[in-house]
Amino acid sequence: MAPDGDFVIAWASARSASSGYVNIAAQRFDANANKIGGEIAVNTELLNYSAEKVLPDIALSDDGQFVVVWSVSNPQRWYVRQFNANGQPLATEFISPAQIGESERQYNPQIALGADGQFTVAWNSLSSSGPAANGYFQRYSSNGVAQGGIRQFQTQFTGYIYPALAAIPGGNDFLLAWQRLDGNSYGAFAQRFDASGDGITGVLQANIYVTNVQHNADLAVDVGGNFIVTWQGVGVGDSSGIYGRRFNSAGEAQDSEFRVNTYTASTQQYPAVAKAQNNHGQFVVVWESNGNPGEHSSGIYAQRYSSQGAAR
Repeated sequence: MAPDGDFVIAWASARSASSGYVNIAAQRFDANANKIGGEIAVNTELLNYSAEKVLPDIALSDDGQFVVVWSVSNPQRWYVRQFNANGQPLATEFISPAQIGESERQYNPQIALGADGQFTVAWNSLSSSGPAANGYFQRYSSNGVAQGGIRQFQTQFTGYIYPALAAIPGGNDFLLAWQRLDGNSYGAFAQRFDASGDGITGVLQANIYVTNVQHNADLAVDVGGNFIVTWQGVGVGDSSGIYGRRFNSAGEAQDSEFRVNTYTASTQQYPAVAKAQNNHGQFVVVWESNGNPGEHSSGIYAQRYSSQGAAR
C-alpha cells in the first residue's frame, strides 16, 4: 500500500470458461477502494490453466509504481513485469535467471520493491533429481537489470521453503522469512539483508515452541526496520493456531511468541500480516479459520494490534 492509501491487487483470471487458459491481471484502487482505471493485463504469453501453477505476487512503491511476479510450470520458472504509476508496462516480462540450471524447478516467487525502484525476487528451487530444496534471491535495478549474482539463503533442505519477502520502507534493505527444519520439524525463520544482499542479522528462529510443525511464515516491517513474523502450527493453547513474534531492527525479539486466534476448536491457517508504514508499530494479522460458529465451512478473520503487541 502506498502512503496515500492507494493499492494494487494482482490475480490469475480465466480467459473464458472453455479456453483452458488464464491471464495474470491487476487493478489499481484508491484509498477508499474505488477502482482507478481499468483492469490491467500483466502477462503476454499464454498460461495453460491445467498445466500452470499460476501464483502472482505484487509489490508497490511509494510513488505508485508496481512490479508483478508469477510462476509457470513448463519449465517451472517465474516471470516479472514492471509498471508505472498509471498502470502502463515499462517493459515486456522477463524470465527468471537460468544460471541455476534447468534441472532445478523454481517456484513460489515473492517480490519486494525498494524506495528507488530497485526490487528483489526470492524463490524456492527444488531439484528434479532429488528432494533437496534451496532458497535463492536475486536483486534488480529499477530498469530490471540483475544486480550481482544469485544469492542463496537456504541450502539442502528436504521439503518446501515458501519464502516471504518485505522491503524496509524508504530504502533498499529487505527481510526474508521462510520455513525449514529446526531439529524437530518445520520452524519459522527470518533474516534481514542490506541493499547489497548481505546479511545484517544472522538467521533468526521466530518460534519458541518447537514441538511438531510451525510453518507458512509471513512477515511485515515498518520504516524503522522493526518487524513481525507470523506463522501457523502447533503452539501453546492450540494444536493448529496462528502465532506471531515481534523483533526490532537489529533482529532482537521484543516479546515471546503469542497466539493470534481465540477460536481453537479447528484449523487456523494461511496467516498474512501487515504493519503500519510509519514508526508507530501497529499491525494487523489475517488468516483463514475453519469451523468457526456461524460459518458453513471456513471464513477469513483479522486481529489488530498496538505497537506493543496488545490486541485491539
